Amino acid sequence: MNLLKAVAATAAALALTGCGNIHPGAAAVVGDTEISREQLNDVVDAACVAQQRRAQEGQSFSIPFLAGRAQFLDEMIGTELARQFAASQGVQVNQTEVNAAMQSEGYLALTEPDEAALLAELKSKTEASNLLTQVGRKEVGAKAGVDQANSAGQKAFAAWLGKHAGRVRVDPRYNPGKSGRVGAGDGSVSKPYSSFAKSVAGESKD
Repeated sequence: MNLLKAVAATAAALALTGCGNIHPGAAAVVGDTEISREQLNDVVDAACVAQQRRAQEGQSFSIPFLAGRAQFLDEMIGTELARQFAASQGVQVNQTEVNAAMQSEGYLALTEPDEAALLAELKSKTEASNLLTQVGRKEVGAKAGVDQANSAGQKAFAAWLGKHAGRVRVDPRYNPGKSGRVGAGDGSVSKPYSSFAKSVAGESKD
């Protein structure tokens, strides 16, 4: 499941509402939760190492959102928003389902120490997806299929996002433009983040 589907559905509702500062060292602040530049850089570095290692070994390994630092930040923000939404709905992750999904995607093959930050982020992303499914099951019933439950969860997530405009702020170096998308603007101010619907490529490391 792609968290961005729900966010894209509410891009218009989450219009930019003003400017503001964020904590020193933060790449973004989501509610009361900070995503630090160090955390972002660690994940990006681990992803590059993992991709290069498997290429050298002749293995195929697809890493979601491996298209630049800004897209990694997009995904990390979306994951944290989903966590906060799920907490507001009183649901908990199904760890058995998360483990099965991690195994299915091949993420558990990330066993090297220098891949740990990527593994942790992929687990967080998988848990966030599962949380939306749990919300959906509350909406449509526990016996609903995964796809039906996930769709209902995304719909509820989109409605929640529409009521929380300005919840996210991004460091100007990650260039939030007038659309609210990371990497889309001139980076002159720190603005509320509105849409993670499209990826953008590459920034250099701090």
